[in-house]
Amino acid sequence: MKLINELTHSLMNHLKWHKSRITCAAQILQSLIINRTVGLPHLATGFKNKATPESNYRRIKRFFAFNFDLSSIIFIVLSLFDFPKGLELIMDRTNWKLGKANINILFISITYLGIGIPILWFTMDKGGNSNADERIGLLKKVISKIGKDRIKSFVADREFIGKKWLNFLYQQKIPFVIRVRNDAKLGGFLPANLLYRKLKNGKKLVANEKIMLWGLMLYISASRSLDGELMLLVSNYKFENPQAIYKKRWEIEVMFQCLKGRGFNLEATHITDPHKIDRLIFMLGIAFCWMYKIGEIKNCLKPIEIKKHGRKAKSLFRYGFDEIRRMLNDLRRYCKCLYKLISVLCNCRRERYE
Repeated sequence: MKLINELTHSLMNHLKWHKSRITCAAQILQSLIINRTVGLPHLATGFKNKATPESNYRRIKRFFAFNFDLSSIIFIVLSLFDFPKGLELIMDRTNWKLGKANINILFISITYLGIGIPILWFTMDKGGNSNADERIGLLKKVISKIGKDRIKSFVADREFIGKKWLNFLYQQKIPFVIRVRNDAKLGGFLPANLLYRKLKNGKKLVANEKIMLWGLMLYISASRSLDGELMLLVSNYKFENPQAIYKKRWEIEVMFQCLKGRGFNLEATHITDPHKIDRLIFMLGIAFCWMYKIGEIKNCLKPIEIKKHGRKAKSLFRYGFDEIRRMLNDLRRYCKCLYKLISVLCNCRRERYE
């Protein structure tokens, strides 16, 4: 129980809940890491207490029925990582089906050392793409916590377009780089793929040409991959290299992989209630950030091996994940070391960001 007490103490620095709920969160956190799955029956067997798995299972269900402010994770993230003054945000969604139910989650993350760090999300009670109001509502919550002046760039794929949405970004003066469909009508009548049909494979234009799109004066940059795919990016600012900014969109895909098959197997959940999924991801977000931070610290002490092909043997997330799981599975041997890793969460100073 001393382990849970240490985790509870660390989480109390950030979460203004009743102590019993924070203790339950600490139990869920360490069980997520040990079991590498979000299945509630598995989580219940991982609790370090004298209660039966059935009792722990009911306790977990009550926890995910508890309503709390998801945006409180933003303060944890900002205090845990050394982000630059200007933050680069990415919006994307991940989705899968559970029977007839659509699990469809819209995320905003911060780019950081090749991966997206989750700061807020919204589980939609539908399939398909989000609408402008849903995106605007999510981004407004982020802005209310970090301030729009700190947003250096905002990146999204071509499904996140539309007049109302782009007008919001434009009016709020949020610097964005968003991919548009190749048939987008520039100036209201000319399809973009016709305008750039002579662009050769492997070539790009970083000219930031001015165009009119949905009544907005924007900059467009075009490039064509070696296999002939045309990529069109629009922005409201004249970025020096918008293609390089847009490439960072892949970092949120890496984050999805860590939350799913390479980490916590998010798709194994049988929860379909959108609000409960949001709360589950809140716990995954804390676990993910903790694992990544430990991997970052350990890499400074003992750098990850570089393979012959020039890539690292494992990611920073996996490096931290393996380290903490190893210690949790052998508490007698690594108890003191584990308390030092827990102190990483404890030493984060929330008050700097409020």
